[in-house]
This record gives sequence, structure tokens and C-alpha cells, in this order.
Amino acid sequence: MTKTSNGRSADVTRRQAMQGLTAATAVTALASGAVAQPVKPAAGPGASLHGASFYRFKLGDKQITILADGASLFPGAEVFAVNADPAQFKAVQARAFEPETSVNFHMNTVLVEEGNRRILVDAGAGHFCGEGFGRQALALKNAGIDAASIDTIVITHGHPDHFAGLLGPDLKPRFPNAKIVWDEREWAYWSTPGAIADLQRSKIPPAFVETFSKAIRAVLPATAARNEYVSGQTEIAPGVTFLPAPGHTPHSAVVLVTAGDKQLLVASDTTVLVQQNALHPEWITVFEMDAQQLVATRRRLLDRAAADKILWLGYHAPFPALGHIRATTTAWEFVPVSWRW
Repeated sequence: MTKTSNGRSADVTRRQAMQGLTAATAVTALASGAVAQPVKPAAGPGASLHGASFYRFKLGDKQITILADGASLFPGAEVFAVNADPAQFKAVQARAFEPETSVNFHMNTVLVEEGNRRILVDAGAGHFCGEGFGRQALALKNAGIDAASIDTIVITHGHPDHFAGLLGPDLKPRFPNAKIVWDEREWAYWSTPGAIADLQRSKIPPAFVETFSKAIRAVLPATAARNEYVSGQTEIAPGVTFLPAPGHTPHSAVVLVTAGDKQLLVASDTTVLVQQNALHPEWITVFEMDAQQLVATRRRLLDRAAADKILWLGYHAPFPALGHIRATTTAWEFVPVSWRW
């Protein structure tokens, strides 16, 4: 191992350079709109379990399946913790054994099953967000779930990594028999030209703005005929409740799943970086449309989850993205579940 002039090992500096390069490449891929190419599972008994990208468990009388939509390294504090002290952000990342200048960015959707009802919370990024994403179709296949059997899709908010997977790479519907549930005000905002104009005036990096705009123009008009709208807290099905969680977008939402005395909060982007946002609920991303409101929403839901022992599912947390929220003397802590076969 060689040393650089400042005493740091050459291996360390090379590693950090590669991390930065990987994160920059991920943003470039977003701008290109490259079609994801999922790896096909190998043939043979049990072969599809390797990298199957689904995690299934029981919540009372409901079956929950977490479906990974992919992952990639993205830029760090400059996108996902814009008001954090850089040294503090690096320290939090190092404590979690994560890269100091980039984030391990996942996407995870959730299927809730009870009887013959199948409700999908968010549709993933589809082919719009680069090669690291758009893997939900493979996860469904490996889990033995026919997309045509899904009867309801709940969209938590109008960012395309949550709705763009409604269409396949051929721009045809992936879920032909599903109604699509939106908050009526969230849909009204994103389906107007003003939404793209707002994106262009925002501090969101241009690569993301371009990706968002492409997906909005392609997907929303093509799927509108199957939309159903809710306003405020609404029970979508027994034990599946749509809850307003504004701030990240004007009328973003979360979904609370209840089965007896068990609860799961599908928290969407209330915590984009779950471990970091639990420790530092004040940290915000460039994507928040009302940062003050988002922080208030986050604190309220984290407090509720800790007090009521509600399982927390973070859309962008490392797969399977499921954990508990524990209160600390200053904030909260995200404790991942132990994997159960």
C-alpha cells in the first residue's frame, strides 16, 4: 500500500475517486433515460432465489411482499442532505460503513395481499431512471406474481421513481387490470404544465429534471383513464389506509397497513435516507417542495412509529428496507429487521 503526500493511502484516494465517479455516472444515466436490462434468473431448482429481489412475510392475516426495483450509488450530501454539515454527514456515513461522499440509493415497492385482493404500493421507476432500476418486473416474476392479477396500485406521490413503472419499455401498461389510486390534489398538480415549469426553476439537478419531465409527459396521460382519486385519509381496503404526509411534494402520502395488533407504515419518501433521517430528522434533500412541512411530517410519523411499535418501510432504504424506529434522547434510530427465511 503506497502513501500520498498528505499521508493517506493511495488505495483510499482511488476508492473515493471511484465512488465519486460511480455517483456521477448514475446521475448521467438518469438523464439518458437508458432502458434497464434486468438479469434473468438462471434455470434450475431454487436458482431464482439468487438475487430474487423480493422479501415476503406475514403481517397478521395479510401477506406482505417487498419488491426491489433496483439500486445505485448516487451523489451524497449535495443532493440528499443539503443542509447538513459536511463533516457531520461524512461521520454519519462512516459510522454506518457507507461511502462518505455518496449514498447507496435503493427503490422498494410493496405488495399487500389478503384473500383475492392484491394492492401494490408504488409502481417503481420503470425504464426511465437508468440501468440500476426498473427491476420490479423481475422481482414480481421471481415472487410468482402475475402483474395482471394486481387489482389496485396506490401512488404515494408524483415523482417518477414511484409511478413511471406503470408503463413498460414498450410504453404499454404493465398492470392492465389495476385501478390507480392518487390523491386528487397531487394528481391535479403533476398533470399540469406548471409542475414541469416548477421543476425547471427548482434546485433539483438538471439530469433529474430531464428524467422527471420525460416520465411525466409519457406516463401520466397514458394511464389517466384508470385513475381513481382520494382526498385526505382514506381506507383503500380493509386494513390499508392512505394517509396524507405532505412536504416532500404538495400532497405526498404514506400507506398504513393494519392486521390485528400489527402495523406496517409504507413511509414512501418521508425518510429518503432512513438511517440518516432518523438520526437527523432536520436533514433535507433537494427534492423537498416544502422542507419545513416535510420535517414536521417526518417527526410526527417517526414519533408515532416508535411509540406504537409500527414497522417502517422506507422506499429508498437498503433492501428489504424494513425496520423498527427506536426513540433516542435526541431523535430516533432505524433498526433493520433480522432477515427471516
